[in-house]
Formats: sequence, structure tokens, C-alpha cells
Amino acid sequence: MILGRDAVKLALSLWLVLVLAVGVKTVVSPTVHTVFPKMATRALDWWAGRSLYVQREGLGGFPYSPTFAIALTPFALAGHTAGGILWSWASIGVYLAGLRRCVRDVLPGSWVPRYEGLFLIVAMIGAIRGFWNAQSNALIVGFVMLGASAIARRRWWSASLLLAAPVFIKIWPMALALLFVALWLRPLGARFAIVMAVGALAPFCTQPFDAVVQEHQAWFAYLTAMTRMIIPTYHDVGTLLRYFEAPIGAGTYGAIQLATGASVLVWCLWQRRLGRDTRWLLTIALGMGTGWSMIFGPSVEYCTFVVLAPAISWALLRAFVVGRGRGLISVAFGMTMILGMGTIQRALQNDFPPAYFIMPAGALLFVLWVLVYAQPAPEEKAPTTIPNPREAVADEKNL
Repeated sequence: MILGRDAVKLALSLWLVLVLAVGVKTVVSPTVHTVFPKMATRALDWWAGRSLYVQREGLGGFPYSPTFAIALTPFALAGHTAGGILWSWASIGVYLAGLRRCVRDVLPGSWVPRYEGLFLIVAMIGAIRGFWNAQSNALIVGFVMLGASAIARRRWWSASLLLAAPVFIKIWPMALALLFVALWLRPLGARFAIVMAVGALAPFCTQPFDAVVQEHQAWFAYLTAMTRMIIPTYHDVGTLLRYFEAPIGAGTYGAIQLATGASVLVWCLWQRRLGRDTRWLLTIALGMGTGWSMIFGPSVEYCTFVVLAPAISWALLRAFVVGRGRGLISVAFGMTMILGMGTIQRALQNDFPPAYFIMPAGALLFVLWVLVYAQPAPEEKAPTTIPNPREAVADEKNL
């Protein structure tokens, strides 16, 4: 068989091809079909004392935090070509590392080389578009996966750092981070708060206090304005409702977001109370959290759906291995990962306006799959149980 013992080597070879292709593309056209030059310019603006959130010709908006602008500085200093290559390779590296750590520590199942190789290949499909234009979403979900792995290994400080990092890139991953923190509140709560505080204070070490406060105010004002705009590339439910002029106010939609988010949290806490195995609970949290983010999160673009790729790829593989929910997850995968590809999506959207709903509808079907089928098969045994938080803290002291 092609995908036998050497399946992982084959998968990694395909990833290497992607790495080289992205590098060549950046060398050939370092400023075309990429957001890196704009991000790099903003990073340098920070050190020059120019506002990150005042739009200038050719730059557009900057949805990232001042802390992220500081972290991006080494890439910006390397220039559009070298910096762009290093930035893309860093994103690919974190994402791929997250996938492999998830196989080892998080995702349930029997991970023989054939299945791991398939998982690495399928999870690459939904990530290619984000890597090609240097978006940060693959980096975000890579950090989240590594954070989930750290939780599985009870590395609480590492988990806190890895879950906090995406929040400083874009604000919406806070929902994912808080879901994990709520499930492991005692070992993670205080640590996560400390890491967030340190990250938030970092900009104050580089610019005057008043200037940093003004920049944070401008950042939140920009994000608030963006959530009220109709932008063709946005596919979250809020944007779609505004696009089709649905009679729903911002307050009402905010209440819907809170209610659905709280429902995800309650359901995950209930799964913990049922004594779900650690791997299953982490996977459920990853699946439900990313699914909710793609449906109700703010300003979700085509490329943002890479965040859903790891969980939905695992679900697709598991459905065909175990034989449960194959049709449902196949449709969900096709709607989010295949029909969401640039050329296909644009062609559909031009001739069929309801195509705007395809990707969030696919995410909704994935959430339905998780609710119905994300559980051990009758013949499977849960090898471990969720650790008691007090025991977890005690274990941490012995690490």
C-alpha cells in the first residue's frame, strides 16, 4: 500500500514540498498575495512612534495587538523577502508541530503510521490557502494544539503561555483559551492570568505609557468598527445576517454569541463530569471551540477556516475508521475545506449568493457530528480518566 509504514514519511515529504513552494513564491513575488508586508510595515511603525491603527494608503487596517507588532519585529527587520519566508516557515512549523503533538497526546484513536500520515495530509488541505498568503490563522491553531498537548502532559505553565499567545495575535482566540482554562481551572486559571498580564504589559516597556494606552483604545475601536461592517471575505454568521439585511440588532446578536458560547462551555463541562478520558475531553473542547469560533466568532474570513482543519480532519478520519457518521462529516469537510478553496468559493459566490452560507453551514454540521459521534466506540476502552485538579497541581510540583 502507498500509505503503509512509510505514510508519515510521505506526508512529511508533501509538507516539505509546501515549505519549498511557499519559499519560492515569496522570493518571486514578496509583496503579491501576501499580508506579511503590511504586517511588517506596521511592526516598524510601532518603533517609529506611528499609530498602528490609523489607515494609510496601501496598508489598510491592522487587526492585531501592539504586543503582536512587537513580536513580529524580527521578521519585519529581515525585509519583505527573507522576513516573509521566515514568517511563513514559522507558521508552518508551529502548525505541523501542533498536528504531531496532537497525535501523540490529544487525539483519541490508534495512531499507526498509516493513520498519522493520512491525518497530516488531510489537515494540510485546509491550511494551504492560509500559508500561501501568510495569514496568521494557522499559527493561532498551532499554538492552541500545542497548548492542548501541554495540558495532556500537565505542563501548566507551558499550556498557559501557548494558549495566551494566540490572544495577542487576534482577540477572538480568547474564547478558545477560556474554554480550556474553564475545564482545567485550578491548574490553569492563575497561570493564564499571569501570562496574559505580562504580555499586556510588554508594550509599556517600549513606548510611553499614554501612547500605549491610546494605541490600545484605537485597537479596540478598530475591532468594534470591523464587526459592524459588511466585508465580502467575512463569513461569520453576524456578517452574513448583515449582508442579507436580517432584522437583528448588534445587542441581540451579541446575546446569541454569549448564549451559544455558554452552551458550548456547559456541554464540555458536562462531558468532564461524565468522566471523559483526557484525550476525548481535549478533542471535544478543540472541536467545539473551533466550530463555535467559525460560526459565531467575529470577522471570520475564508482563511480563518484553517483553525477548523485539525479537528475536522481527525473527525473525517475517525468516521471512516470506526464507521460512524461518515456521510455527515464528509459533507461538513467538503463544505468547509473543499468548497471554501479560493477559485471554487469565488465561482460559487458570484453565481449563487447563498454560497456565503456554505462554510458556516459546514462548520455547523461538524459541530453536530461532534455532539452525536465524538465518543468512544463500544469496543474502545478509555485508558485514563480526567485528573482531579488538586492532584494535577500536586503533580505539577513534582515535575
